[in-house]
This record gives sequence, structure tokens and C-alpha cells, in this order.
Amino acid sequence: MLKQISIPEDGLHSTISENEPEFRNTWSKGKARFEQEVLLQHAALRIGLFPLCAALANPSGGDVALIYLVVIPFVLLDLFITTYQAICVPVYGVPKAARADYIVFDRGHLAYLNLLERFNCFYGSHANGRSAYVREIAARTEQH
Repeated sequence: MLKQISIPEDGLHSTISENEPEFRNTWSKGKARFEQEVLLQHAALRIGLFPLCAALANPSGGDVALIYLVVIPFVLLDLFITTYQAICVPVYGVPKAARADYIVFDRGHLAYLNLLERFNCFYGSHANGRSAYVREIAARTEQH
């Protein structure tokens, strides 16, 4: 199965490499580096923090509070899963999952994002990465 998966994956990597000039970026140490002209276009697309907040103004505001309040369960989940992986995983000989393989903060580096949008990208990347990390630990435990 791994060989079957690697064939299309290799094709995807070569297609991306061939079309990289069209994207007008290069990759260095896992990060996209854009041409100066593209960065200027990004800057032109950036919406200021205050105009964005005004455009998103919601009379209730409760939904925003609820969205950011979810950080509390994620912090507790992180605490419990870290403790579980430190204590239980070694006892049963289950291989540990590396947190860095699942939590990737790549979208927040886009030049056209303002401060709030960067924070939201950070928040979303962390939440999605943490969920994938927990699923991987659960899958490894179930496999054992």
C-alpha cells in the first residue's frame, strides 16, 4: 500500500516543482518565499484591523466569545494528552507521536493578513493540529 501511495505522491511533488515558477514563490527551510511583486500585491490586499472589525461587527458578539472560549478545553486536552503520553504510552510500549508533526503554523505567515487574521490563523492551526495530534495518539493506542 505504501508503494501505491508513494507513486501519486511523487507525481504531485514533481508537478508542484515544475509549476513553482507560476506560483512565483520558492521554498526555503519549509517556508514559502514570495517574489517582491507578489508581496506588494499581498500588501495591497491587506485589510486594516479596524475596518475589518467594523465590517465584522455583530450586535450580539456572543458568537466570537464562544469561539475563543473553546481555547480552555483545548488547553485542558493538551494537558491531559501530554500527561497520558508521558506516563501511559511508555508503559505499554506504544510509540510516541511528535507534536511538531501535527501542529503547523504556516498560514499565519501570509503577508496580506492583518493582526486579527494572523491570530485567527494561529488559533485555527493550533486547534486543527491539536485535534490531529490527539487522533494520532488515540490511533496508536488503539492499534496497540
